[in-house]
Amino acid sequence: MINNFDELKSLAPCKIGFLGGSFNPVHSGHIALVEHVLEKYLNYAVFCPHSLHPDKKSILIPIYHRINMISILAKHSACSDRIFIVNPAFIEGTYNSSFVNLCLALKDNGVWPSIICGIDCFSRASHPEIFQFDHYVGIRNASFEEEKIRQRVTGNIVFFETQFTTLSSTGIRAGIALNSHELHQEIKKYIADNSLFQNIEG
Repeated sequence: MINNFDELKSLAPCKIGFLGGSFNPVHSGHIALVEHVLEKYLNYAVFCPHSLHPDKKSILIPIYHRINMISILAKHSACSDRIFIVNPAFIEGTYNSSFVNLCLALKDNGVWPSIICGIDCFSRASHPEIFQFDHYVGIRNASFEEEKIRQRVTGNIVFFETQFTTLSSTGIRAGIALNSHELHQEIKKYIADNSLFQNIEG
């Protein structure tokens, strides 16, 4: 768990990518994004879970459950030693001024920050200065508007696909109700043991 600026700074010199989201729940698509960029472009990746989300108040499970599940999935990754989770008490998500200021401070200390995200992140409100940083974007299909996205991002941008790009937490929550979701066995067990997503719709 990353709890403060000095812990991130201690990784320098390096290239590091931040993946923000509610991770409600985390799934194979998230870890596939991270593994792809770690294998090809970056030294480290950091999950940045939102403890709260204005559009998802009624469906979010407690943040400690979401962090625990990220930890479970990350430990099974071939890149587990290069994957971290940031404490939301330190940084809350990746699309606000506090996060932008963190990235600028990291650049001054030998850490090159970038954003890891899915294509759907460009349909959400975000701090305009976030687009100065490099973006590694997992795409769901060939119909995305690449040129419009390139006009917004002034940093470098890389588009890529993974075998799990079409997965979504929304779809998985619906699948949980039907006991048909595709999740790591330990994540399934954690959800069952803690009776999560029992009365959640959407």
